[in-house]
Amino acid sequence: MRIRAKFMRDGNWWVGWTEDVPGVIIDGPTLAEARTRLLEEIRRMRDPVEPEPVPEQRVVIEELEI
Repeated sequence: MRIRAKFMRDGNWWVGWTEDVPGVIIDGPTLAEARTRLLEEIRRMRDPVEPEPVPEQRVVIEELEI
């Protein structure tokens, strides 16, 4: 997978994001660290999550309007 990453300096920190994976935004003290954190976060989001089974009687399901 190839992404187009964007980075911007904000004070002493670098902020990074990509529109190719919505919701991923990170920061880092250096551009290199921001780049590394962005890649790590994207990998983490792509990993499958297998939650532990939750007893159905403890689950609250609601329909919400935005």
